[in-house]
Amino acid sequence: VIPPAAERSTYVLASSLLLLLLFWQWRPLPGVVWSFDSPVAAGLLWASFTVGWLIVFVSTFLINHFDLLGLRQVYLSFIGKPYSPPPFQTPLFYRIVRHPLMLGFLIAFWAAPTMTYGHLLFAAVVTAYVLVAVRLEERDLLAYYGQTYSVYQGQVRMLLPLPTGAGRPTNPMDRLAGEYDQWFDSPEGKAIFEQELDCVRHVKGSEAGRWLEVGVGTGRFAAALGIREGTDPSEPALALARSRGVDVLHGEAEKLPYQDGTFDGILVVVTLCFVADPPGAMAECRRVLKPGGRVVIGIIPANSPWGRLYAEKGRQGHPFYSTAHFHTAGEVISLAENAGFAFTGACSCLLDPPNSPQEKRFEKDVVESAGFACLGFSKPQPN
Repeated sequence: VIPPAAERSTYVLASSLLLLLLFWQWRPLPGVVWSFDSPVAAGLLWASFTVGWLIVFVSTFLINHFDLLGLRQVYLSFIGKPYSPPPFQTPLFYRIVRHPLMLGFLIAFWAAPTMTYGHLLFAAVVTAYVLVAVRLEERDLLAYYGQTYSVYQGQVRMLLPLPTGAGRPTNPMDRLAGEYDQWFDSPEGKAIFEQELDCVRHVKGSEAGRWLEVGVGTGRFAAALGIREGTDPSEPALALARSRGVDVLHGEAEKLPYQDGTFDGILVVVTLCFVADPPGAMAECRRVLKPGGRVVIGIIPANSPWGRLYAEKGRQGHPFYSTAHFHTAGEVISLAENAGFAFTGACSCLLDPPNSPQEKRFEKDVVESAGFACLGFSKPQPN
């Protein structure tokens, strides 16, 4: 109904009218939560209030004030020129936090020398809205700018102007999700991904039912295999998985956010090597599987030329492999069997040495020299 060029300006107009209605119909709530009589304390809060609104005002001009309000889109459409979003840039406040506009609002709403119940209610509701809104905006920015925004996420905090190392997770995927995802579109990545997919398909088969990918990452395997659900500890990776239509939840392999006996099958591709507690992860997979359910695990065998190459890269400081602990196929089979699974079969691919042309083929067994091995297991039915 609304032309694309007018969508943003229409949203801005509608939300502004709703705010005016809210201000007009607002009814004060009696009572005071806090009140500072000290001139110094009151002065500091009034100064913070002013700074907050200055941050809001300046931030709207740092990228493109008219694009933010949707006016530029309408103007370009009116004169018959195509719209192009502003280039990615990080001027002034954007070097301190990723969302200075929202930070300014929060400062302005909470910096009150006298906080009434009505003011507190308004500030709390707006804060909740901001926290949800920035998550959604992060998802869209990551999907649009890819690696560039992923790197920016690793360098600058979202709302709190703290050092990037303070309280931030150490998962390299949080910083490099975009770069990792783009590798799949490179000639090397496409060739390797196709072989690994064929290998997984052979072990997984065409069984229907409800499947989950643990360590779903950016959703490449889940989307290609028709697996509709996934979990991962990296929010930037989950945002990309969502963009591929995967229904994802934030979670870790050792503590899956699902009820007992939920799934018919679980896929775990190159994830166990990044898990702190592999036995705990296998136990969790067993817990959320239905009786008779299957687990398909893809690994880079530790004793293969590929595994040794990646381990060496890890020792040299590679951002991903430096946190990995690769397993042999025998070790993974033992882990699974100790968790109560039965081994059902395997498939191996990337049979040629690394850094050489890869013939597209696989073998229906564990090949310790292969670059990728896929192992199948089942959860026994109760007696």
